[in-house]
Amino acid sequence: MSSRTLPRRLADHGATYQNLVDEARFELAEIPFLTGFSAQSAFTRAFKCWAGKTPGAFRSQPRA
Repeated sequence: MSSRTLPRRLADHGATYQNLVDEARFELAEIPFLTGFSAQSAFTRAFKCWAGKTPGAFRSQPRA
């Protein structure tokens, strides 16, 4: 798909790339608070203790 096709197809569905990015960021930002952490940094520290890496590093690793 070309770089011009994606925005057109998103527009056909009433969306933009930036709207989708913002929505994903908002949903990810809610996770620490929904799990009882007072701040994103507290969640990141706890996650690093549990998984040995930050949430971002964990998400970017290849999946089996």
